[in-house]
Amino acid sequence: MTVALSFPLPTALVPFAPLDDPARLTAVAETGLVGAPADSALQRLVQHTARLIGVPTAIVGLIDERRHFIAAECGLSGWPAATRALPLTHSLCAHGVRAGAPLVIEDTRADERWADHPATTELGVVAYCGVPLRVPGGQTVGMLCASDGVPRAWTAEDVELLSDLAAVVAAELELRSANRAMAARAAVLAESERDLRTMLGAMQDVVLVLDRDGTYRRIVPTAPDLLYRPTDDVIGRRVYDVLPADTAPVVLAAVRDALDTRCPVELTYTLIAPVGPRHFAATVSPLSDDAVLWVARDVTTRAEAESARRATEARLALIYNSASDLMFLMAVERDAAGAVGGYRCESVNATYLAVTGLREDAAVGWKSSCPRTRAPTRARGTARRSRPAWYSGTTKRRTCRRATSSSRPRSRPCATPRACARICSVPRATSPRGGRRTRSGHAWARSWRRRATSSRSRSRTGRARI
Repeated sequence: MTVALSFPLPTALVPFAPLDDPARLTAVAETGLVGAPADSALQRLVQHTARLIGVPTAIVGLIDERRHFIAAECGLSGWPAATRALPLTHSLCAHGVRAGAPLVIEDTRADERWADHPATTELGVVAYCGVPLRVPGGQTVGMLCASDGVPRAWTAEDVELLSDLAAVVAAELELRSANRAMAARAAVLAESERDLRTMLGAMQDVVLVLDRDGTYRRIVPTAPDLLYRPTDDVIGRRVYDVLPADTAPVVLAAVRDALDTRCPVELTYTLIAPVGPRHFAATVSPLSDDAVLWVARDVTTRAEAESARRATEARLALIYNSASDLMFLMAVERDAAGAVGGYRCESVNATYLAVTGLREDAAVGWKSSCPRTRAPTRARGTARRSRPAWYSGTTKRRTCRRATSSSRPRSRPCATPRACARICSVPRATSPRGGRRTRSGHAWARSWRRRATSSRSRSRTGRARI
């Protein structure tokens, strides 16, 4: 009896090209059977196949781009059974995978297309019937085949039974692929969990999950020594039953504020622990519609350092303001490149204000481009110190010898300025030589001194002789 084939066989056999469809090769690799030990479930399936169809040999074969791997077999002997693999040139299943349809041969020796095939001449396959194994993606990964060493007239029932068994094998392959994928995901999740536990173990924050009513839903085991009470005594209880009466309302208000605004809320609070008061800085973030994530960090050390700093500043301020010396604090101003650009007065002490008579707003804020610049020493708007009527410049006042003699008052200038080479306090007057008015007595005196000293006749004391 001849069974009609569901695909046209090639008129002449040619060497098979590698079956290198990437999607199909991926599906073959996802089965996890290529190169793996024989699977017991598939072994039972091929044994049932051989017994139900009445053949000595049944094989589940997977075809990749290089070989025919025997995933399970029954009745196979020789080197194929030892190596569990066949070259593609010796595989009849490769033809079925190539065509994607059943391949039924009653007598390979009587068919010129298969008479010289290595499966016939070397492996002794005479009767062959194989159906493809398709995975859910539609790719054909292999064949379930039954073979015999003598000619056999395959019936339609044989092909149908083999197709049903192939569906069972395909379901088993799909289950194995799903299990492998789940195992891979489980491994990734396990690794992520280990990393998360490691990170949580290194955290020094208290991580809680609270609902809108202030009930503790979950406590992450990050810093158990910082918990106000043990975890077993807190889960399922409200903050009013756990925290002090003055802290519970603050916590509940922060939880509801975060849920209402859908924005993180920050707050600080203090709890009295057996080791002493502990200060916490918490961030409350919405986790769902009725739950928040509470992350609190122990800032006791920072709070104590801040308190000590404020106390030190208070003591220094007391010393600063009670000092009897004039003291002012200068701040360094820097430009965009970081270089020192100047100095700015930040504060002055009480003695500075009392001595200078400046108001605090006038004394603070003045700038200096040089650290040696002096601070203002008089209040704005006040007059300078009165000067003598004869003072008309910045040169230090000097009085000539004749002007200081007993015959003339000290306050009057020298009557004969030409005879004085160092006169310095002569007021604006008419020059005795040309009637030209000088700019000031100082300028006239300086010009006269230069002319007098040019005579190269000097006295022992260094003054010019007239």
